Amino acid sequence: MKDEMKVFQWLKEQNAPFGIQLQILQAFQLYKVIVEMDKKLMMYEERI
Repeated sequence: MKDEMKVFQWLKEQNAPFGIQLQILQAFQLYKVIVEMDKKLMMYEERI
């Protein structure tokens, strides 16, 4: 989470367009979803 804040602070300092900031936010969120799905898949595989 701290790294995400650093990225957004840097984007703000660079005057990045809002659309770019939004796409990066979506990428962070998608990464979190993939990590959670992977954890669940590994738990499922352990039970088999």
